[in-house]
Amino acid sequence: MIETLFEAELARHGWDHLRQGSADWRQDIPGILRELTISECEDAASASYCRLEGTCFPQRLVTESCVAVVPCLLAALADGLGGPARGWVVEALRGIVGGEPIHTEVAVGNSSVVHDCIDTARAGLWLLLSLREQLAAADLANLHEVLAVLDAERASG
Repeated sequence: MIETLFEAELARHGWDHLRQGSADWRQDIPGILRELTISECEDAASASYCRLEGTCFPQRLVTESCVAVVPCLLAALADGLGGPARGWVVEALRGIVGGEPIHTEVAVGNSSVVHDCIDTARAGLWLLLSLREQLAAADLANLHEVLAVLDAERASG
């Protein structure tokens, strides 16, 4: 059985040990990511995105879990993710790389969490650049925001 890049990336991370938006309301991030990537309709993809955002980067306040979420999102795109899920994955990347550290990350000395996410996302710059011809409207605008953070020089190209 050939494993997808997405599943291989999910397996690489110790999800139980990564900080989320709430210590009292821990969520199954791999499950949420799987739901997002298999969403076949806009409503399902939007609902999965909202759960991911609330768990990992509420109101663009980035948590430690995002450092693992970013390569999973990129792996899903590399696997050829399409449909409404692709736009929500780009939206999630925009929320993370354009965010700021949540106060609980700053309190534990992890104020570089957003920079860590940006560095991780830069590894997928080639992939994100290739999406420029495949996205339209709001999804393309979100992609350009991500690219502006990762590589402003090539973002407009």
